[in-house]
Amino acid sequence: MTTAAYIQTYNLTPATAQKRWTRAKAAGLVDRGFSLQQVPTPAEVAAVFQKSAPVRTPEKTADKQTPTQTTPKTKAVRVEKTKTRTQRAVLVCIMSVCAAVSLSNMYSVSVQIKDNWIDAALITALFSGAPFGLLYAGVSGWAGWLVSGISIGYEVFCNASGIYRGLAGLGNGAPYEVWQAGGFVDTVSRVTTLEARPCALFISIGMAAIVAAVFITCLIEIKK
Repeated sequence: MTTAAYIQTYNLTPATAQKRWTRAKAAGLVDRGFSLQQVPTPAEVAAVFQKSAPVRTPEKTADKQTPTQTTPKTKAVRVEKTKTRTQRAVLVCIMSVCAAVSLSNMYSVSVQIKDNWIDAALITALFSGAPFGLLYAGVSGWAGWLVSGISIGYEVFCNASGIYRGLAGLGNGAPYEVWQAGGFVDTVSRVTTLEARPCALFISIGMAAIVAAVFITCLIEIKK
């Protein structure tokens, strides 16, 4: 039987048979081209006429590997540690307390230097307010640190002198030559087995240094 006979047997149209043949050939089920006059082999009959339209098997393609979504590497960003307004306010308050503690000693020493309360007040205001003024103006160069260092140095000197004066009782009119240790200085002298005057000097310098250290620490932290 020819292809035309098989078309009539299976009640197909030539166009339908040709489409099936083309699909079968594309699927590799038949080798020859379509022709109404040729005699199909059993395999060709089975592939074209005895089955519904053959389904072309898609060629196996290499599975495309979907790129795995990787978390983008975020660049390390250096975060500068900056002081908040509240922290800066606390540091300024501590500096103000240190300055307030030193005011009386600075004024007392300044009066002895100038022997004029107006000049003494101006000197006290200058040395106590200079670090705050430079801080407010944003001066952070070597000149600002130099002026702040001089102001703090004068503050340390005045505090040490004032504290020593209080420990020695010189403010009560007692002359330095006949000064006798008593109270806290006498206790420290007995504990350390040192003379009273070196003990008073050590205590006054130590306390003045502590006040200055607190002030300088706050100043450095604010200027960071």
